[in-house]
Amino acid sequence: MMKTSGMIIGFLLITSNASAVTALGLDNDGVPSYQQTENDPCVIGQPSCKQPDGFTFTNISGLDNDGTITLAEGTSPTYTVGQITTLLGTTAFSIGIDTNQATQTGITLTDFQVLVGGNLLYDFTADTEINLINGSGFSDAVLTGVDFTGLASNLEVVFKAAYTGATDGPETFFLISATATPCTSNCFPTVPEPSALILLGVGLLALPAVMRFRPSK
Repeated sequence: MMKTSGMIIGFLLITSNASAVTALGLDNDGVPSYQQTENDPCVIGQPSCKQPDGFTFTNISGLDNDGTITLAEGTSPTYTVGQITTLLGTTAFSIGIDTNQATQTGITLTDFQVLVGGNLLYDFTADTEINLINGSGFSDAVLTGVDFTGLASNLEVVFKAAYTGATDGPETFFLISATATPCTSNCFPTVPEPSALILLGVGLLALPAVMRFRPSK
């Protein structure tokens, strides 16, 4: 009887120390939201990322030439809980995804993981096509629900991303503070209509002729 009780207690101790995995949410509504350059740092991305001093990222340029990034390829450098929360100013944050596609078909996000202290704490595993937003540096989708409240500041943090269907260069995964304000209107520079550009061009071409035939006074 004592032996059985000991086995049960041992089992409970092991399971109580196991880390529960929380599923990340995904805001994928195709509406402009967070600008990458205003919400750096990147953790996985391309050379256009502008990083604070001492905060590095994994450059995946060239790794997705086959259209796919695996978890092994899309693994960030190792950070600490304290490093991230100090930089962002909050313990809660999201991860912006800025895609870079040559077609109107988005990448398919197959996995995104947040490991803390060597344990998988947050995960997104639902294969999902990311909506495209035509705008430089804006997040096309946002992974939500990460919160480091109560975690020791010295715990190591690693981010991992995997996706398929890339058609034009690397995608970017960047951190967004819980206090960041998304763009809701006039998010992109106004682009003149093609017809307006044509009329402007014709006018500029005709200007020398008009000036040449003006009657002299």
